[in-house]
Amino acid sequence: MQGYSAVATGLRFLPLNGSFIFASIISGYCSARLGWRCTITVGFTIAAIAVLSLSQVQADTPFEAMVGQLMLVGFGVGLSLSPLTAAAMGTASDDQSGIAAALTNTSTRLGGALGIAVQGGIFTHQMGAHLTQVLTTTGLDAGVRQAIVAEALSHGATQPQRLMLLLKQGSATLSFSELQGLIHQSFISGIQGAMWTGASVLLVAAGLSIAYVRSQPDHSLSSSASTE
Repeated sequence: MQGYSAVATGLRFLPLNGSFIFASIISGYCSARLGWRCTITVGFTIAAIAVLSLSQVQADTPFEAMVGQLMLVGFGVGLSLSPLTAAAMGTASDDQSGIAAALTNTSTRLGGALGIAVQGGIFTHQMGAHLTQVLTTTGLDAGVRQAIVAEALSHGATQPQRLMLLLKQGSATLSFSELQGLIHQSFISGIQGAMWTGASVLLVAAGLSIAYVRSQPDHSLSSSASTE
């Protein structure tokens, strides 16, 4: 919406990636001091709060205003992942460590793929529903409204020629700038839906960590396995 190229957009995610790497480095120290449960819970909670704050961004929000939230998201997730893996491995006996490693690796990859798919679906549905609703008040023909929604979901407002052509086919005096504003509003609505979902999942993960993750490794597992 603000005209960034693909490279410029990627560069603006460097604060998130940098804080993720930093948190991953210090997560071992935090786990040794605070324990697995506390470190994981704090990390997920920080990430959830940051993601929830990102749901308040608008189409004209400058990037500088989001740097702090992006860094907190990366820091929270980075703080949680390493001790989460260690907790999964630490709860398995020596003869089951291979199974624990395989399950941890599989669940991480599956969770990442499902998270992208689910949030992408929520974003698309929310944006389409919002744009459909606001276009009903413009007087455009139903067929034109559907075509505009499909075009917006595919390309946003980056193809002005196509959108202006669709407007000419309609029966309302809606300018392209007004339509562009409606598309941007709908895009933000979709982003908010995806962010709310992400924050909810992170908070659930924090709650599950409190309930099921041990604070420290259970050394009785490995000792019992060695005596058998």
